[in-house]
Amino acid sequence: MISSNDETVGTEPTEADRCTAEVRDQIRRQKIRPTQRLGEVAFARKLKTGRAAVRVAFDRLAQVGILERIPNAGTFVRKVTLEEFCELTDVRAALEGLAGRLACDRMNEANLNELAALADAADRANDALYSSADPDWAEVKSREIQFHGTLIRAGGNQRIVKILFEQNLFEE
Repeated sequence: MISSNDETVGTEPTEADRCTAEVRDQIRRQKIRPTQRLGEVAFARKLKTGRAAVRVAFDRLAQVGILERIPNAGTFVRKVTLEEFCELTDVRAALEGLAGRLACDRMNEANLNELAALADAADRANDALYSSADPDWAEVKSREIQFHGTLIRAGGNQRIVKILFEQNLFEE
C-alpha cells in the first residue's frame, strides 16, 4: 500500500493516515471546495477522531500544497492557479511517460488484460457521453483515473506513484 504521507509500505494506516485520506477524498469529490475554511474541531467530530490526528492530516496536506495554513486565520483548501495546473500537467505527462516506459518492461499478461479492460470501460463511458442527454462526466473521469493509476503503478516505481498521488493527480 502506498500513501501520500510518511506511512510505510505494507503497514496499518494510522488515525492520521485515515484523516488525511478522508480530507483528500472530500476535496477530490468537491465536498470541500477551494478557499473553504476547515476547522480541526469540526473535522475531528465529523471523522469521529481526535483533534491531533486531524492536525497531522492538515499539516501533511498543507505540506504538499493541497491545503494552506494561514496564521491567525485558519486552514483553507488551496485554489490552484491556471499556471500551477499547467505546470502540474507538464510534470504529470513526463512522469506518466516514464511510468509507461517502465511498465512496458515490467508488465505481465494479467496487467495487460487489466489495462485493456479499463481502457474498454473508459471508451464505453466516453461513448455514452455522446448518446446521452445528461452526460456523466464523473464516470468518464473515474474511468480515466483508474486507467492512468493502474498504468503508473504497473511501472513499479513507487516514487512516481507517491509524487503523482501527493499532487492529487490520480487516485489510489
